[in-house]
Amino acid sequence: MLPIDMNCMNAGLVKKLASIVKLEVLEYLTDRKDKLRSKLYMKRLEVMFEDRSNTLLRCVLCSTLFTKDQLRW
Repeated sequence: MLPIDMNCMNAGLVKKLASIVKLEVLEYLTDRKDKLRSKLYMKRLEVMFEDRSNTLLRCVLCSTLFTKDQLRW
């Protein structure tokens, strides 16, 4: 196997990859030196929060983060 430098990937490519890869796949992705996984997670979050319907709320009592769907619980 040839070593590949993941630091040279531009932001557009990482964003495109993040929008394609599912969170479940990212969870099980093994990245020994964490050169790609954390970038994909960050871009995935950015892509998710570009949609205004995806918001996080914080409980004023315990500071726990939750979504609008979880508000009904």
